[in-house]
Amino acid sequence: MNKAKPEFDQFSESYEQLLNDPIRNRFSPGGTEFFHVRKRDLIRDYFRRRNMDTRKLAYLDLGCGKGELASMLRNDFARVMGCDPFGHAECGRTCF
Repeated sequence: MNKAKPEFDQFSESYEQLLNDPIRNRFSPGGTEFFHVRKRDLIRDYFRRRNMDTRKLAYLDLGCGKGELASMLRNDFARVMGCDPFGHAECGRTCF
């Protein structure tokens, strides 16, 4: 039986190239880092508004890709793990 690839797998090998957009690059010349920084800031703000101490919590980034966001949050949480079930690594392997 031929098992179809998940939709994202069709693009995973060219993902960085697909993100390369001349208009977006003029606004965020650092590549995708802009988006990861924004997500990190939103996560921090979410917990700060609720007066929650994230240093006592675990963070799981499901669909972490290369683990950029998880890496940015590793000092914010007691434990940070990433899993990309559709990436090249097997699900359950940490991104870093």
